[in-house]
Parts: sequence; C-alpha cells; structure tokens
Amino acid sequence: MNGGQSGVSQQENHIIFLLQMLSLLQTYEPQDSLISSGYRQPQYAEQIMQWIERNFSQSFELSRLAEELHISKSYASRMFKKETGSTITEYLLARRIKQACHLLETTSQPIDVIASALGFNTAAYFIAQFKQIYRTTPLQYRKHKLSPDG
Repeated sequence: MNGGQSGVSQQENHIIFLLQMLSLLQTYEPQDSLISSGYRQPQYAEQIMQWIERNFSQSFELSRLAEELHISKSYASRMFKKETGSTITEYLLARRIKQACHLLETTSQPIDVIASALGFNTAAYFIAQFKQIYRTTPLQYRKHKLSPDG
C-alpha cells in the first residue's frame, strides 16, 4: 500500500511542478516556442483587444498590429477568431460603432467628422455600417437619443 501512496504523491508533485512552470511561462512575453502550448491562447485576444483600444480611431492595418505584437498576420487573425468567435475586423467595427454612439449622444459633431475621427475612410461607409448594426442612420440615432422620450 505504501508504494501506491508514494506513486500518487509523486504524480501529484509532477502535476504541481507542471502547473507552476505553466504559471511562470504566463508571466513572460510570448515566444514562438511557447505559442503552440494551448495554455497561452487567451493572451492573444486580450493583447489584440488592448491594441485595438489604443488604436481604433486610426486607419487599421493588420500588418501593423501583427508587427507590434510580434506575431504573423495570419496567426493574429486565426487566434483572435479561435478565442473570441469573431474576426478582428468585426471587433474593430464594433468598437468604433460603440464610440460613435457615445459621440452621437454627447457631442454635436457632424457625422462626417465623427466618421473621420473613428478611422472610417468615408462618411458613407460609416453610415452604412452603422445602419447595418442599428437599423437606423447615425443622425436618426442621435435625434432619438436626444429626444425627451429617447
């Protein structure tokens, strides 16, 4: 019986050691040799979201994001989709539209100024994307939100 307990204890010690090692690996910057360890995956989506939070109002270039995060463009796209269920572009659009709603509700800036400030190439594209999500134009959204019953 004593041998069985020793085997279990040794196995527990190995598991504890591995968990401690994985925990230590999480504290370091991602390295190519560590990328394949499914244990690190959530960090990529979080890093991409943080990057988008800092840069959503600028023109988006996947190559710039990938370069700054030290990963390939395809890997960034694949990992983000795997971890969140949406694409980087979908997330970026949602973030921009969220900010647009805030600006529409709190400022009197013209629609084209808001569109430009949020990194949309044209006001028409911004309006089309906004309407696709909210089923109303940005101007109608603003009027509704600013009306007494809105």
